[in-house]
Amino acid sequence: MHQRNLISFSALSVFVFLAFGSTPGVIEQLQQSSTDGGSAGNVAACQAWVEHSNSLPCYPVNFDAGEMCPASLDMTPIDMSSYYQCMIEGTRCNGDIPDLADAGNCAMPTQ
Repeated sequence: MHQRNLISFSALSVFVFLAFGSTPGVIEQLQQSSTDGGSAGNVAACQAWVEHSNSLPCYPVNFDAGEMCPASLDMTPIDMSSYYQCMIEGTRCNGDIPDLADAGNCAMPTQ
């Protein structure tokens, strides 16, 4: 049980770092409200990535799309669909081990 929790926490930590930690200012930009409308495809793009990740047999965790892809993603003026597509293409199995090497190269758009 503890090992599974540790693996779950590790996978979530990797996701948070890849999504937010490698691009300065992204969290702040996501937290700002948009005055000119949002990008309505962000939640759907995020959900597609979650569905892809959950379908991989080597992934030790099952992400909850409701938690990973909050409605506030559609409030940002930034279209993040290319980022989530890159994450889908970069998230795969290498045998029984999750391979996130290419996903680490995905850059979240900032404009």
